[in-house]
Amino acid sequence: LTHQLISMVNVDDGYYYAIPSRWVGKIAVLKDTDNRIREIYLYDSEEMTVSESLLYIKAVNKKKWANGEYADENCEEIMSNGETTFICRISPAAEAEGITLKDVKSNFKLYE
Repeated sequence: LTHQLISMVNVDDGYYYAIPSRWVGKIAVLKDTDNRIREIYLYDSEEMTVSESLLYIKAVNKKKWANGEYADENCEEIMSNGETTFICRISPAAEAEGITLKDVKSNFKLYE
């Protein structure tokens, strides 16, 4: 058997995010269920320390997003589904690695 996909799963909001292979073993994930947030951070396994954020994903109300209620979070839309819009913020560290909004959209999948 071989790995086909390593992902971060958000059961509550019904999505998963495929983790880029270069991040495997080098990240930690913040799970904030109350605020519908998942945030991926760099993680140093030798030092056992978490450092800067790479990617922030949040599920928000579609109408509130459209009305600009989340404008101060400096996020971009990944996709919408029903009454929910999924937004993200890509950190400068992730951008330096070449991560783009197109990459995030490609790695983000809803499931049923």
